[in-house]
Amino acid sequence: MAQQSPDIAYSGSIIAEFPNDEEVRQFTFGHEIVIFPLRENVLFTAIPIPVRLSNPNDLEIAEKAYETGECVLGIALKKPDSEANRLRDFYSMGCVCRIAKIIHAPHLEPVAFVMPGPRARLKKIIRKEKPVMGEIAISPALVSDNEYETKVLFDSVREAYAKVAAFFPEDERGHMNIEVEDIEEHREGNVAFMISTTPLTLEEKAELLAAKNFRTQLELFLSMLDVLIQKLEIQRIRTVMTIWMSRVSQSC
Repeated sequence: MAQQSPDIAYSGSIIAEFPNDEEVRQFTFGHEIVIFPLRENVLFTAIPIPVRLSNPNDLEIAEKAYETGECVLGIALKKPDSEANRLRDFYSMGCVCRIAKIIHAPHLEPVAFVMPGPRARLKKIIRKEKPVMGEIAISPALVSDNEYETKVLFDSVREAYAKVAAFFPEDERGHMNIEVEDIEEHREGNVAFMISTTPLTLEEKAELLAAKNFRTQLELFLSMLDVLIQKLEIQRIRTVMTIWMSRVSQSC
């Protein structure tokens, strides 16, 4: 029996041409769904992203989903180069998603523009033959439970995110936005945007997607940002020292 997902809080698109609000809210799916394996990405609700279709099987799944309008489960693989058909090959959580567009360009890999819907936990694999299918359970939306604590955490996350972005030249930040606004009704979407654009590992992003509540996600993301800032600072110091030593050796 198909179920209609609730409206998704829309946090803004990072893709120029995308379906309108009415279209992106229509996520109709069943508990048994085709798995769309992600090799370089983790999806977050309402944060559209481009996905490279370097694997022929992934391209076939995306094209069929685009042609039929059917939803698929976008979920990250633990080993990106694998042909996965076992539960342990995937991270625990993904997003039900729609393929909004597929672009074929000469001499380039096809790219699918993916619109993620609600979070879903992969419970089991029900078909191992291609296309692989799984049984899913929809996870509750991440919401704020304590407004004061959430705001304090969000402000800390936003500050740490800006520090990370500042380590990179403006033309190398990708979609990182150093000025993320604190808009209460879109706070969860803003955090999802920050996570999706921060240079974290697939494993780290998958852990954040699977957070049991919004506060836990904020706390975990903040700790990851703090570690990332330390690593980037060490990297910057090493770069400065390397340049200095090179200049000293040249002057001798």
